Parts: sequence; C-alpha cells; structure tokens
Amino acid sequence: LKSFSHGNTLALWKLVNEVGLPYIFDKYLPSQKRDGLKVSETLILASIYRALHISSKRSFSVWSRETTLPEIANFSPNKLTSQHFWDQMNTVTEEMIEKIEKDLTLKLINKYNITLDTLFYDTTNFFTFIDTANERSSLTKRGHNKQKRNDLRQFSLALLVEKEFFLPLSSKVYDGNINDNSLFKEYLPYIFKKFREINLVLADLTIVFDKGNNSKDVFSKIDCGKIHYVASLSPSHHKDLISIPISSYSKININGKEILFFRTKKEICGKIRTVVIYKSD
Repeated sequence: LKSFSHGNTLALWKLVNEVGLPYIFDKYLPSQKRDGLKVSETLILASIYRALHISSKRSFSVWSRETTLPEIANFSPNKLTSQHFWDQMNTVTEEMIEKIEKDLTLKLINKYNITLDTLFYDTTNFFTFIDTANERSSLTKRGHNKQKRNDLRQFSLALLVEKEFFLPLSSKVYDGNINDNSLFKEYLPYIFKKFREINLVLADLTIVFDKGNNSKDVFSKIDCGKIHYVASLSPSHHKDLISIPISSYSKININGKEILFFRTKKEICGKIRTVVIYKSD
C-alpha cells in the first residue's frame, strides 16, 4: 500500500488549465522538446513544484514521485534532473517573459474581474552561494542584503501586486548591486507602458511604495504620468513634521482602531504635496 499527495497537486493543475497557461506559454516559448516535454510543460511543472515544495530543482524528481503529478501530467520523474530544467530554461528570454506576463495579466484581470485601483510596489533581494570568482553570473553581485548577508552575492526582485489577492501584475529580476530608487525610476516607464497596453487608465490607479524608492526623478516621472500615489517619508529628513505636538493631531477610526493623525502640506521634491503623519504604537 502506498499513499500519494493528490489534492493540492490536482488543484494547481486544474488552475493552470483554467487560466490557459499552457496556451499562453506555447504562444511565446520555443517548441523544442527534451525528455518528452516542451519548454512550456517543464516551466509549468517547475511552478507547481515551487508552489507546493520550496526546494532546488535537484529535489524535483524525488518530490514528484510522492505525488500524483507524474500521472496527471504524463511524464517520467527520473528524467527531470537539474540539467533538464537548466536546458529548458536557457531557451527562455526576458522578452518572452514580458510577453507572457502581459497576456497572463490581461487574462487574469478579465477572467476574475480584478479591480486595479490600488497597487503595491516593493523590492527585495536573495543571497546566493555563487562563488566570488565565478564570472559567468552577471546578475549576482554584492550589495546591501536585507537578510544581512552582505558577504554573499545576491540578485534582486521588484514586484507590483494588486491589493485584494496580492496578485503579481509585473515583476523584474535585476542586478544585486542596484539600489531601490535607481531601479524604480527606470522601471516606472515600463509599468506605465504595460498598463496602457492592457487599456488601463493611469489616472484611475494609485501606486503605493516605501521611502527606499524616493527620489526627485521618481516623483517627476509619477507627476508626468498623472498617476495617484502613496509614499512614505524618512522621519530623519523631516524633523519639522515630527516636532508637531500630539495635541495638534486629530482622531480617526480605521477598521475599529482609533488612530491619531495630522494632515498638512509641504514642498517635497519640487512640488507642494499632501503629508499625513500618524502616531504608531
């Protein structure tokens, strides 16, 4: 008698087909086959694997044999080695990923009636154990690591998600030594362009980002794009605002919790902007 993990595997497999992922992938990815699988099929299997079991590709074969995925997707687990995934993924370009991302975003928005009035943007980085002398990796570099592993090479990820389900709408993997605001000012025009391509009106959107992305160039691009925004400020750079006494604050009830806040205006990055200060426990 032997048991297999089935429910979550089947649920994700049905979701993959429900949103038409195989069709979108096949539209842009190479048609080559390795070990009986197209590039699109390999990437879908890798995605299901990562969603259910966060580990390296080396462990995929062992993991999949404990599930019903090989039977559902009709593949031989023994053939799907690390080399198989590398060979398949090496055929995928950034341009292909951008086109897939655009089609998939549009499909999800229309299929599930997702409201895109408020979007959250943030970045993070991931340290690696790639050797210092390894010159084949141009992506991984040393930089300020958010997990305090500044001794290791890292790569970074920018992500834009909607507020209800935190569904990723746009992503970018970039060099580990690029700081947040340098990336954001270069990434903003791409975000604007993508939204126009899927017929979203920028004036109807609000983008939320933290103080690490602030710069004059960023605010200038946002102002030119005529998009609403909520950003945060560093208290150390605005001591005049922090010095306002609590007695001047007003009260507001948000989700059953009473919050003290003060609303004012101040010139920031060349323009008078609304500033809301609130007292946090």
